[in-house]
Amino acid sequence: MKNSRLFWGILLVTVGLLFLIANLFNIALDLGDVYKFWPLALILFGVSVFIKHPLSRTIISGLAGLIIGVIIYSIIVQPFNCVSKHIDWDDKEEIKDIKLDTLNFPVPAESRTVDLKLEGGAASFYIDASEDTTYLYRLIGYNLTKTLDLTNEMGLDNYRVIIASKDREFSWPDKWKGNKLSLELSKNLSYNLNCDLGASKAELNLVKLKIKNLDINTGASSFELSLGEPIEDTMIVDIDAGASSIDIGIPKGVGSEIYSDLAVSKKSFNNFNKIKEDYYQTENFSSAKKKIIFRINGGVTTINIDMK
Repeated sequence: MKNSRLFWGILLVTVGLLFLIANLFNIALDLGDVYKFWPLALILFGVSVFIKHPLSRTIISGLAGLIIGVIIYSIIVQPFNCVSKHIDWDDKEEIKDIKLDTLNFPVPAESRTVDLKLEGGAASFYIDASEDTTYLYRLIGYNLTKTLDLTNEMGLDNYRVIIASKDREFSWPDKWKGNKLSLELSKNLSYNLNCDLGASKAELNLVKLKIKNLDINTGASSFELSLGEPIEDTMIVDIDAGASSIDIGIPKGVGSEIYSDLAVSKKSFNNFNKIKEDYYQTENFSSAKKKIIFRINGGVTTINIDMK
């Protein structure tokens, strides 16, 4: 076996195994500051240059893959140390010591397409539809009036909204290990949604929302995305992710195609046929009235796309 194949194989197995253990046993497998030892990988590569013995080079390649796999996992998980706890907003006992803010913005008199951009990092983001259609959006979180910059502007044919954390982080009380921002959107309005989330965790339940186009930019992240049927003939979904774990659900009956540029990844595109390298289509893509087109760029990524 070539040393390069052994290296990548052990790296991917290591990252996948650590995530599997954390998910199966529902534990926060925090490796602390292991990521700070990334220069060790460079040292191993340097040593391998001087070693000519095949077995020794193989051992060093395998060890380098193991170390870098652990480091990558640590980098992905590290930003989530403060977001590992799920917050139940309905549990009054759980959040009784936290004063939450709720910010509502009413629907403008002239309803138009909403261009909404969400910017933040080091937090958990939850986006969902609201049954209350009297407001354009609702935010729930801690100390939002001090940590958020909000922009609401009426354009010629759209409404522009920017929701941004002032320092790219959402600060919660030290005693509470959970950063969360909940965003509820009106199911009666149409949205072009841009999420620039940095290192974060996100659950985007867009099934009941009218999404025209979607743009997601993340760093070290873990996010779940559920899409509904496009309101127009075609929905474009652009995803640019770093070291990420991504799970995407698309509605049955919708045609879909994927253009991907993934450096090191584990891909699972269920119900898709591989047309050529980095290009996939569902069987019904040509005949489907509604289509979702994915354009995905990523680094070390685990990605799953399936009909749900």
